[in-house]
Amino acid sequence: KRSTQFNLLMSNPTPFKSLQEAQNVISYLTRHQKLSPTDFQEALNVIRTKHDQKTKIKTSKDPFRNARMRPIAMQIAYDGANFNGFAENIGNVDDRSVERELFAALVKCCLVKDRPSSKYSRCGRTDKGVSAYGQVVGLSV
Repeated sequence: KRSTQFNLLMSNPTPFKSLQEAQNVISYLTRHQKLSPTDFQEALNVIRTKHDQKTKIKTSKDPFRNARMRPIAMQIAYDGANFNGFAENIGNVDDRSVERELFAALVKCCLVKDRPSSKYSRCGRTDKGVSAYGQVVGLSV
């Protein structure tokens, strides 16, 4: 017959600060409440699973998860000789625009996650082969 403490432990196995603390509680229940070895193993497996899930959540690989984003205005200059203009031609995989290269660099440097989440806006455009000095774009980094 299972004890009330064991049933409580199994229903909510996450209040422990560490896996070691959970193991100590289960050991205590085993000694003092006559917890069977199979119940002990079952409780330990449940707690390990919950502990692993909690650890996975904390170690997220997303560098932007807790980042505080700020809006900025970025002034840029470029030589347009090797570009098809400033504005990106979305859907064209061979597009060689300044915007596409700008975002590739911003993503590579981990300043933005992607274009939609950066709240990007531009002030103007240029045609193929046209250079610019002092062009401004707004985005959150």
